[in-house]
This record gives sequence, structure tokens and C-alpha cells, in this order.
Amino acid sequence: MDKMTVNKLTIQDDKIVHEQDPQNRWTLDIDKIKFIGEYTTAAGPLADDSFFVFADTIDQWWQAPTLAVDHEHFWKLLGQKLNCELAPGLFASTNWATRVIFPKTKNVLAETTWFR
Repeated sequence: MDKMTVNKLTIQDDKIVHEQDPQNRWTLDIDKIKFIGEYTTAAGPLADDSFFVFADTIDQWWQAPTLAVDHEHFWKLLGQKLNCELAPGLFASTNWATRVIFPKTKNVLAETTWFR
């Protein structure tokens, strides 16, 4: 991995921060999050094939590869800030799949996984 490559998804203050490298970075206020999802593709193992998606509106979203996350720390802290338990579940998926992690409502169940 190149010295300039960072590729980290972290929580800083009350923001999610993804820094792919020093020139490519996005931030999202945690209190504005409306949706968190995860999906897998058939790109692996030679390329990233599992991603997390964060949205604050219906037409504005950000994504980060699963490998950018310190899973134990990140999800526990984000869950505390959103006042719910967050548990990604597609780590070992070998198929195309999509899953809602947050919100946990009657209309969108986090436990639901869609395969293609």
C-alpha cells in the first residue's frame, strides 16, 4: 500500500469521516444520518467488494469500503451516538447482497438481506 493511501473510516467528534487519501475525504454529521446500509459485489478478491453506505437525504449518500473500518470500535461508538445497536452482517458474503443496518423500523428491517 502506498504511503499516501489512508483509506480509513472514523468518528471524529460528531462526524463520520472517510479519508481515502489526503486529497479525497468526506464528512457526514452523525445527527443527520437517515440511512446506513451495506452491500457486496463480485469484484473481490482483487478489488474492494464490500461497502458501507451512509445517507442524509434521499439523493445524497457516501460510501466507504468495509476494509476502511475498525469494526469493533467504529460500530460501537456510532451505535452509542445513534442510540441503537448497529451490527453489520455481510462480512463473509460470497454473493451479491444488500442489507439495511439503520434505521431499524417496521418499514425497513435491519435484519433483511436481499440477494441478487
